[in-house]
Amino acid sequence: MFVYDNILPINVAKRIDDEINNLRWSYNYFSTKVTKQPHWNILFGNNKSHIYNPIFNAVCDRVKDHVKLKLKRVYVSAHTYGIEPPIHKDDGYYTIIYYPKLNWESHWLGGTALWNDDRVDIDKYCNYVGNRAFIFKAETYHQAMPVSKLCYELRSVIILKTVERI
Repeated sequence: MFVYDNILPINVAKRIDDEINNLRWSYNYFSTKVTKQPHWNILFGNNKSHIYNPIFNAVCDRVKDHVKLKLKRVYVSAHTYGIEPPIHKDDGYYTIIYYPKLNWESHWLGGTALWNDDRVDIDKYCNYVGNRAFIFKAETYHQAMPVSKLCYELRSVIILKTVERI
């Protein structure tokens, strides 16, 4: 697992933050077949022709500087206070989570927890920090953590799924 702070130049990070704030969200996505709790989601595509949305090219390209990867899927996911996403594993090789909200306050929580195989203990917690990328093996149990009731923001992330190392 890797954490990269200030992964993008600040002018690019600000542009992405602005774009995230202007997206038209759908509250209809179920991250796993087990849970019946939807969350906010925008899928940018399942193939190469759709993955490189101009808004998020910078994230994809910069992450490639750190991990040689082949993208499978890119999407934006979000939740608010009161939503508790489930513990789950992803398909693919690596999961990359980019935290775009530059005004996010650390006491709002909303980071990502990596759980042990028994799903009893948290092995690693990555707090939500704007312009941070968190990279981990997709087979790791993980969970987007709940947001504090003091937060009135949408906890949004850009998620990049990879197929394999190249």
